[in-house]
Amino acid sequence: MLTALLLASLHVTRAFPGYSDTNNPAISTFNKIFKNVQDVSWLFQSQYSFASFTIDQVYVKAWFDKDGRLTRTIRYYQEENLAPFIKSHISQKYGSWEIFGITELSTKNNLYYEIVLKKEGHIRVIVMDNKAGILSERKYRIPG
Repeated sequence: MLTALLLASLHVTRAFPGYSDTNNPAISTFNKIFKNVQDVSWLFQSQYSFASFTIDQVYVKAWFDKDGRLTRTIRYYQEENLAPFIKSHISQKYGSWEIFGITELSTKNNLYYEIVLKKEGHIRVIVMDNKAGILSERKYRIPG
C-alpha cells in the first residue's frame, strides 16, 4: 500500500533506461552509493529523480531531490535479506508462518517493513517500524 501511494505520486516527464549522465547530481550520488547494480532505469522531473534497479537480487527504487540528495528508497526482497532483529521478532510472534516477501521503505526519518506472511490458506500483511513495533496488520484468506 505504501508503494502504491508513492508510485501514484510520480508524474514522469522523461524516462531513460541505463542513463549515465555524471553531470546530473542524482546520478553522481547514485554512483557513489550504489555499486554493482543491474538493470538501472531513470525517471527525471524538475523537483526529483527516480532510479529503479537490482542489486544483489534485491529490487530497489530510489528517489533523489533536485540537488541529488537521496530522499527515500523502497527495497523488495526475501527473508534472507531481512534484518535479524526484525526477523527474530516475526519468528517469536508468528513462529509457524512463512515469510513470503518484504517491502522496506526508508526515508530520512523512518524505516518501515511491510512483511507478507503465509500459512495454510491465509496471508497476513504486517507493517513494522525499525524497532519491531507493529503499526498495522491485515489478514486475508486465500480462496480455494
